[in-house]
Amino acid sequence: MAISGKLTKDDLGHVMPAHADPLGFNKPSFTGLDELIFTYRTDTDTAAALLPVELEIDENPLVSAIFASYEFSTVGAYQEYIMTIQVRFRGEEYSYCPFIYIDNERGMIAGRERDGLPKLLAQIDFNLSQGAPEGLVTARLRRPADIVLAEATFRPSEYISDISPENPTRIKGLGLRVFGSAVPGEPPAVCEFVPAEMEYTGG
Repeated sequence: MAISGKLTKDDLGHVMPAHADPLGFNKPSFTGLDELIFTYRTDTDTAAALLPVELEIDENPLVSAIFASYEFSTVGAYQEYIMTIQVRFRGEEYSYCPFIYIDNERGMIAGRERDGLPKLLAQIDFNLSQGAPEGLVTARLRRPADIVLAEATFRPSEYISDISPENPTRIKGLGLRVFGSAVPGEPPAVCEFVPAEMEYTGG
C-alpha cells in the first residue's frame, strides 16, 4: 500500500532543507557591532552592469565597501564584507548588494535563501580589539584563503558622535531572490526583490 508524505506547505521551513529549517528565527538581531565603511562614487556603466533593469541609479552612484564584525547575533558571532550600491526602486531609495562575503554558514544560509543576499563563504580578518602600534584599523577579505580580494586601512582621528537609542539610524536594503527553473535552459522560475530595514541603535 502506497503512503503519501506528511509535510504540507504550512509545515515547511523558509530555507533548505525544508523539513529541518537550519535557522529557526523570524527577526534577526545583532549586538556588539563594529563596522568600517568606505563610501565613494563609482563609474555609472560599471555599476549598472551589476543591477537588475528594475533598479535606477544616479550618474556616478554612491557605493559602500563595508567590513563588519558581529559580537553576537541570532546566527552566532561572525564577520562580513558587504558591497552596496545606492539605487531607487519604485521611487524609494535602497542599498542594493551585488557582493557580500561572510565567515558563518548559518548567516550565509539566512542571507541567501531568505533575504536574497548573494552571500559566499570567505575568510575575513577584522577585529577592532586587536590594536595596531601605529593606531591603524585594518581589515582584509580573502577567498580562497590565500587570495586577497579586498583590503582596508583606516586611521582614526577624532570622535564624532554616538548613535543614540532615541534616534536610531535606519538603512533600507534590497535583496534579489532567484530560483532557477527545473528545466535546463529556461528562465528562472522565481525572481523577487526582498526589501529589508536594519536599525542601528546605541546600547
